[in-house]
Amino acid sequence: MNSKGHVHEGILIPKDSKHYILHNAGVPVCCWEDEEHLLGCVQSQVTRGKGHSSSPVNGAPHVNGHHHRHHHDKKHHARGHHGHGTHGLFVKGTGVVVGHRGSPVHGQEKRWTRAATPVSVDGIAIVDIEVYDERIVGIYGCGENEEDTYVYAMPRWKQRRVDIIDLKGKFLLPTFVDLHTHIDKGHTAERSRNPTGNLSGADRSTAADAAFWDAEDVECRMEFSVRCAYAHGTSALRTHLINMTDKHIELTWPAFAKIRDRWKGRVELQGVSLVALSFFRDEDAARKLADVVAEHGGLLGAAVCCAEQGGMPEDDWTTCDKDRDLLLDRIFTLAKERNLDIDFHTDENGNELARGLRYVAEKTLKYGYQGRVVCGHCCSLAYQPEHELHRTLAVAAKAGVTVVSLPLVNQWTQDRHGSGGRTPRWRGITLLHEARQAGVPVAIASDNTRDQFYAYGDLDMLEVFNQGCRMAHLDRPYGTWVQSVTSTPANAMRVFDHGRIRVGCPANFIIFPTARRYSELLSRPQYDRIVVRNGSPIDTELPSYEELDYIPNAVLKGQVPSSEVSYDRVSGAVIWKTRVASSDPHPVEKRGHAMVSNIVLKKSLEYVNSTNTAMMHNAIGILQKVEWIVFLIVTFYLIQYT
Repeated sequence: MNSKGHVHEGILIPKDSKHYILHNAGVPVCCWEDEEHLLGCVQSQVTRGKGHSSSPVNGAPHVNGHHHRHHHDKKHHARGHHGHGTHGLFVKGTGVVVGHRGSPVHGQEKRWTRAATPVSVDGIAIVDIEVYDERIVGIYGCGENEEDTYVYAMPRWKQRRVDIIDLKGKFLLPTFVDLHTHIDKGHTAERSRNPTGNLSGADRSTAADAAFWDAEDVECRMEFSVRCAYAHGTSALRTHLINMTDKHIELTWPAFAKIRDRWKGRVELQGVSLVALSFFRDEDAARKLADVVAEHGGLLGAAVCCAEQGGMPEDDWTTCDKDRDLLLDRIFTLAKERNLDIDFHTDENGNELARGLRYVAEKTLKYGYQGRVVCGHCCSLAYQPEHELHRTLAVAAKAGVTVVSLPLVNQWTQDRHGSGGRTPRWRGITLLHEARQAGVPVAIASDNTRDQFYAYGDLDMLEVFNQGCRMAHLDRPYGTWVQSVTSTPANAMRVFDHGRIRVGCPANFIIFPTARRYSELLSRPQYDRIVVRNGSPIDTELPSYEELDYIPNAVLKGQVPSSEVSYDRVSGAVIWKTRVASSDPHPVEKRGHAMVSNIVLKKSLEYVNSTNTAMMHNAIGILQKVEWIVFLIVTFYLIQYT
């Protein structure tokens, strides 16, 4: 096979290779075709038994990356015309083929074979993907006979210049897009533990953790989070930033701006202000927050009907029955004046009366904000009567609101009793199938990571998709559900070059060397995944949790105690230590590593002192006993020998 080109038997992409072909890659068809166009094309062409025909991509970018939309033209499709710089879906009998013509490399026109490529029951096709100069320049169908594939139809001059990596049917996905996260709160679960595990406990412990926040603390944890997401294969991420107090606002946005600049070109970052709906009662504070968001190029956000009592009259924090319309009008007005998109938390509970999604969708239509609004959680949809559910989803679809489900977090906090000892009765997730069937764009995202709302997670979108498939039954069939972690959230973020395998887009994708089918992909954690960015594999080593073992300045200054739990290596006994400030004005020289130097462990010292005292008393007792034994022995001998 080496005579056919420079072929790599293993899955190894040379870092210095500008031009290569991934041969026999297993790619879900929906990753390069818009769902509506794909389904319509496959159904109409295959069922009618037409031969070769092609259609332009609905919403595909040109080779130069500019987004445009083609108009449906039956004559255009019937002629089989295929424009330069685009790719289309080809049908031959019952096989589906993708192909690309034009976009020449080195000024040469490609010569290729239209080979029928069967699509599996799960929508996976075996294709060749050509990468040149950091971009995808071709996607070609692989025939059942190897000699029919593009690799074997290449001109001889190209065979000498291109690397060929045979994936042997291994899974390939576009990089992930994480639409809803909280990296400002991430990795605080241990220092401010949620004692109950439910939503109200999370709110209280999150508020308490604010005492530890300073500029370095927030930036360090946000940086750690983005590094994790990047290593797992995420190329775009949106985070909510808690902004309930002036301190929150002053700390989160500057830190976010630094992180966004630092990761530019690697992870596309977007920030959203997060406050309760009642925050907007203060017009001055609301206006100032909107100005800060606009200054940092962010999005405006709020929590609507989102508390444990959300939707009920007694919730005057996020439901605000008396003035909800006024407050929502204020949010949309502030956003429209500053041309800001909006991202809400809505209905994060199991209350039938929580209908924040509907309220937001109605305002979206009123202000002409279609396609610019996202609503996260929407858990209460599962408890709404059918007629109310239909009404809510209909207006959400009309408004073009994207619903993002957070399965990991919602199954952890929802239907949890603070006293424990009770098994939850429902899964906490929203109605993904029903929303999608109603025409609502549906995404899945990570949400919280190792904080008070979810004690686990690592911003691994494969894990999120994996658990989403299991909890929401997205697997019979898998269909196009993988779009919920790729192109659908990319559309919501308006980053159209992400979450897709498209001709003209950057060569950003993930190869899974041990998986060929969804059942294999979702049965193991896939730690050996190969993440490719701009055509080159990246370092996927995850950061160590030890990097977070620093002491916040608030603790060093004695402003707040910090607790630490460890275990005796010999006995396994729990040791509880409380850190307080020392008299040293500079007790720690460098942050970001394990730091315990010059810190007085007050509780431990008290333990040591109490232990020493106890040992002293024990020693005295032993000496007293020894004295009595000696006295008895001496007395015995005196009596015996006198």
